[in-house]
Amino acid sequence: MFGARWNSDFTEVVHDFTETLEGLAAFRGSKYLQSRVGGAFRKAREFLRAGREVMFTGTPCQIAGLRRALRADFPNLLAVDIACHSAPSPKVWRAFFAALREREKLGAVADVRFRKKVFDAKLGAWNCAMLSVEDASGGEFLAPLYATPFGKGFGSGLFSRPSCHECPAKDRTSGSDLTLGDFWGAEKYFPDLKTGEGLSVVVCGTARGRAAFEAAKSGFGVLREATWAQAVPANGGLKNETLRHPKRAEFFAAFARAGTPGEAACLVAKFTRTPFPRRVRAFAFRCARFILARTGTLALAKKLLRGGTRE
Repeated sequence: MFGARWNSDFTEVVHDFTETLEGLAAFRGSKYLQSRVGGAFRKAREFLRAGREVMFTGTPCQIAGLRRALRADFPNLLAVDIACHSAPSPKVWRAFFAALREREKLGAVADVRFRKKVFDAKLGAWNCAMLSVEDASGGEFLAPLYATPFGKGFGSGLFSRPSCHECPAKDRTSGSDLTLGDFWGAEKYFPDLKTGEGLSVVVCGTARGRAAFEAAKSGFGVLREATWAQAVPANGGLKNETLRHPKRAEFFAAFARAGTPGEAACLVAKFTRTPFPRRVRAFAFRCARFILARTGTLALAKKLLRGGTRE
């Protein structure tokens, strides 16, 4: 199996492969960085030509690149891409990461997770988007990903690759057999499911992908059939809608002049700072959500906002 894993010091994501079940652990979890493919395409072709079965996972553009690099359709290849928002700059991550480690006084890093699942006792629900950086001594930095400067910049496309704004490999054009992602908006079609705990979407793009899904589906605890039209509207990662940030060029011009990682990290914070009126609205929303959750009326409020039930 080929996929993306962290390098030894968590400053870069690289494509690699494993031949054991134990080795799969390094490839699990979201890694919001452009990965270095290196010799992964060449190694995958070597395995395929030897008749070995290969599962190759990556972003849509990486799967499209793999197909072109192989120059042949190998029946022993299962190509899997992800619902991709964009590929952020590794250089920006390194600056943010170095400043974070220094500020939080973290030692040698043992693990980084962009979407650690943490139970929020105040809201009585799971938060599936926590940025976690753990060091070898047990210290941990933990914060909502999209409340951090890196998460804000990633979400807004501030430091995404220019090609991500006009991606030619999304919307089922990458050549993948399967596409994996989060099923945002699933509660509209399946109100009985607990989407707050995480709900995935699996899109079968080819007969080979369908066969692989059929072989594995008995391992799913909950399984529902949905249409492409249901999965796409709330999931920008399945279609090409990563907007070009109006200050991207300005940000990278300033970022190039930064003398230290600390200065560069300050720029990330500066360019992603939420305007005061939006901070006030967000605070009011959090207060209202907390009150509704404590009074047991949060589900009713969500139902009313969706227009209630249809008779």
